[in-house]
Amino acid sequence: MVEADIFLTIINLMMVTIEIDITPQGAVRSNGKNSMYHPTKGPRLKRYVKYKKDLAFLMKINKIGNLPGEIEGLTFMMPIPNPAVGSKKVREEKLSRIGNPHQMKPDFDNLIKPVLDASGKDDSHVWRCGEMKKIWTEFGNGKIIITLKEEYVLSL
Repeated sequence: MVEADIFLTIINLMMVTIEIDITPQGAVRSNGKNSMYHPTKGPRLKRYVKYKKDLAFLMKINKIGNLPGEIEGLTFMMPIPNPAVGSKKVREEKLSRIGNPHQMKPDFDNLIKPVLDASGKDDSHVWRCGEMKKIWTEFGNGKIIITLKEEYVLSL
């Protein structure tokens, strides 16, 4: 048992997590009228384009220019709805979500796409993303946590 615990500790020391303080947002899909290709049309698309630009900026600040081909983990911390709104029972239900799995929209695939797109011009080299999670967090405290191998971070 002791050998297994030591091995797990060594593995954990070799990983680096980078927290990006931004509320995760899902990708926008085309409605069949070419609106995806005209960033000036539609409020949802405008929000998404701004989100991707903000995310790309925050990733550069955190020294993540291009993601490596292997991402060890990706965690989306999804903020609970405003806990001050609703009855006492509704407020308690919202607060009880914190730390639990987020099993609502946006879907996982729509959350991953903007992160990969924001990391550089081409994300085709990314072939593995280890552990992926969507977790509820406090109101107004959304973030994206990227876990990378330490050797990649040290080479930046």
